[in-house]
Amino acid sequence: MVAGGTKMMGAYHPLDDLSAEEVRAVVGVVRQHAEFTSSMVFNAVTLREPPKSTVVAFDAQVEAPIQSLGNGHAGDRGQNGVHSGAGFLRSADCITLDYADGRVFEWVVTWSSHDDVQTSGQSGQPAVVSCTYVPDKQPMYTPEDCITAESVAKSDAGVVAVLNELGFHDMELVAADPWSMADETTPRQRTLMLFLYAREFEDDNHYAHPINILPVVDLVSRRVIEIRRPKGGKLPPIPKRNANYMEKFLSPEQVRRDLKPLEIIQPDGPSFTVKGRLVTWQNWSFRVGFNCREGLVMRDVRYRDGQELRRILYRGSCSEMIVPYGDPQEPYHLKAAKDVGDYGLGYCASSLSLGCDCLGTIHYMDAVLNNHAGDPVRLPNAVCIHEEDAGLLWKHVDYRTGKSETRRSRRLIVQCTSTVVNYEYLTRWIFQQDGTIHVEMGLTGMLSTNQVNAEGEVPEYGTLVMDGLNAQLHQHMFNFRLDMAVDGFQNNQVIESDVVPVCDPSVNVHGNAFRVIDTPLLSEQSAIRDSSPERNRVWKIVNTERINPVTRKPVGYKLVASTAGPLMLANSDCAFRKQAPFATHNLWVTRFDEKEYFAGGKYPSQANGEDGLHRWTERNASLDDDIVMWHTFGVTHVPRPEDFPVMPLEVCGFSLKPFGFFTANPGNDVPVTKSLNSSISGAQGMKRLLHRFPACSQC
Repeated sequence: MVAGGTKMMGAYHPLDDLSAEEVRAVVGVVRQHAEFTSSMVFNAVTLREPPKSTVVAFDAQVEAPIQSLGNGHAGDRGQNGVHSGAGFLRSADCITLDYADGRVFEWVVTWSSHDDVQTSGQSGQPAVVSCTYVPDKQPMYTPEDCITAESVAKSDAGVVAVLNELGFHDMELVAADPWSMADETTPRQRTLMLFLYAREFEDDNHYAHPINILPVVDLVSRRVIEIRRPKGGKLPPIPKRNANYMEKFLSPEQVRRDLKPLEIIQPDGPSFTVKGRLVTWQNWSFRVGFNCREGLVMRDVRYRDGQELRRILYRGSCSEMIVPYGDPQEPYHLKAAKDVGDYGLGYCASSLSLGCDCLGTIHYMDAVLNNHAGDPVRLPNAVCIHEEDAGLLWKHVDYRTGKSETRRSRRLIVQCTSTVVNYEYLTRWIFQQDGTIHVEMGLTGMLSTNQVNAEGEVPEYGTLVMDGLNAQLHQHMFNFRLDMAVDGFQNNQVIESDVVPVCDPSVNVHGNAFRVIDTPLLSEQSAIRDSSPERNRVWKIVNTERINPVTRKPVGYKLVASTAGPLMLANSDCAFRKQAPFATHNLWVTRFDEKEYFAGGKYPSQANGEDGLHRWTERNASLDDDIVMWHTFGVTHVPRPEDFPVMPLEVCGFSLKPFGFFTANPGNDVPVTKSLNSSISGAQGMKRLLHRFPACSQC
């Protein structure tokens, strides 16, 4: 493939993710390098994003007609959202892991988007430009790693012996959930711990049958190095009661029969247009990205305001998350998954299906990932894009005339779903007609269960969801990286905005006054902030060099924290608090650095806190130009019996809302959905008003 000169298809814009052909080419070039060995596997092959200056220059060259964007079409751009014939430099990041000795290497490969794939080293052709050994780090656990760990644990003689003692003999029916180790005792070994469950048959809900042992697998030596168990006493018997949720296991009486069909019909098709990875809808324009770690990535989000296509967000994604559990009893004190950095929302993504995951007229996007061999793996329908009715956009009734003006709201959803062992996470970017962006993380799936240690015990750090079955207290803490670009990359500044009462009686003579206090966050240390619902706190991102002619203040957007709840509750001496200090504050702001993408650091698995937001902000750089916001939010989950056997969807998130970005309501141009909303005359309206409020007999 590499020597044959195959065309590298798929790169139409510098921000496009790697195509299957590009993945093959990158892997082929790395394999030819002197440092590559046959015992290495490809942990990740992803786009190395170009400098912003490269993207701006490319857009200026090939997207000049973008200013004519209108009616959902991208000017005269080609089928994939750009003009043909424009070349640009492409780069890929590649992480390999040597399973002979556990060594990790980082590779950078570069080529031109219009080059043929030929032998590495020829001028202008794909070539390795750097190969760096990375000591004492653990990259993501891939799907192959998780499968290997389960196989090793289930074939271990010690594990088999314990299960036989408990009366369970069919190891094929054992389910082993892989978790990273939130433990500082073996920080440099590549280990996974596995929570075990006993199924009665293949589709049995194994979370009803937990086994209270915890094998620890070394993935390099491929052996069980330890079996942990609760302290004291012998293991309780495996719970036998089933808790199956699939419809095929339910009796006819257990299935609702009164639901009528609900159909979403768009006879003229959807209002959005997709060209390559470029999506245009109403006045919105953005590019959809996807990679093995972050999953869904939104790039170059803009809004057409008159004849100007204005930048708002350059790049947004879920940079990291942590799910810390609150049970101090060993070995459950180790439960704290960093689902982005440990497993990858992209690697764990599933193919979406029409009628279940998404309704209406759907456009799907595939994703290209890779396996250990370096082969490209295509995930069909990784992302779905569709429109939804969203109730009212705005409404007013003139009470004098009775005339009503109403606009229905429609929103565009970009969504993907990731199954990270027991939980499903829905990542949803929602674009509205009033210039608002909502970002939601949805949680569903299965509770991670364990047995209580003694019959009749009521757990202190969890909830009984079935006899003897403990669903432990835990949190889901997400961090989103928001590389803001409000009317450009330069001159962006974050302002903390609080609403407070006026306490000075000489000013607040009548006692009714309250005002807004705006505080610029000028340095990285001063910009480590927390939400304050009692102050109606928001964070505004403004462009200090562009003034709104109406407000006479800088144009901007505001970040509204939609989820009120505690931050990470673990103590400061807890191992996983040290691994994820990003979860201790709601807001961090940093000066843009092209090396800083992940709130918990590039290699968070089994780390000890040497990298991440808390380290980067120690430099205390000034925040007066190209800045990145990092927003932490989440759910503190006190499980309920109603969350079992499968958990209803729980949603948390935040919003980006225009705040003086426009000069008026941008949704005022949405047309009516009915030809006539009110036909009564003004006289009829006043008569109706008088009828509703008859005159007093004394008047």
